Amino acid sequence: YASVEEAVAGLKKVQIQQFVHDGEALKGHYAIQDANGDSAILEFIDGQWEVYHGKQYDVLTNSPEYHQHLKSWEEQKPKSQSVISGSFTLPGNVASEQRFIWNKYMLEQLEEPTSYLNGLAKINSSTYHVPLDAANREIDGVMTGYATQYSLAYNLDQKIMHVRYQFGDVYTQYAVDF
Repeated sequence: YASVEEAVAGLKKVQIQQFVHDGEALKGHYAIQDANGDSAILEFIDGQWEVYHGKQYDVLTNSPEYHQHLKSWEEQKPKSQSVISGSFTLPGNVASEQRFIWNKYMLEQLEEPTSYLNGLAKINSSTYHVPLDAANREIDGVMTGYATQYSLAYNLDQKIMHVRYQFGDVYTQYAVDF
């Protein structure tokens, strides 16, 4: 599709194969943006598409459902520009709800980049990555980690995707033309 608007309109043609694990249907969510700055967050929940369409929908982390992320952001976001400072209290753990708020707060502070590389540096510096050995959740009585394994940054003008992958002893970054 040439635009987010076209992609959203085309959703009715998309067929989703929904998988079940331990009796629960797995949910998926997707972020799409176009070179004009339009964006949408798409979630497939209970056999239906939930669509959040507009430039303000620019951050995506894992569960819970997107409407809950937006509610948490509204409750915790700075109420005025005067409180945006290094002492503004932000959630700081690895839970996706907290990462959403952290990412949204940092992204909203970014100014227009001065160059292509400056833009990459800004977007990568504002994204919360879960460290490899960070405690995340208990499974069978053992605390386990669940680190950020990959991150993507797109340059929609030049049609380049920057990929960063890290896990265990692997760390790589590369760019792909699309």
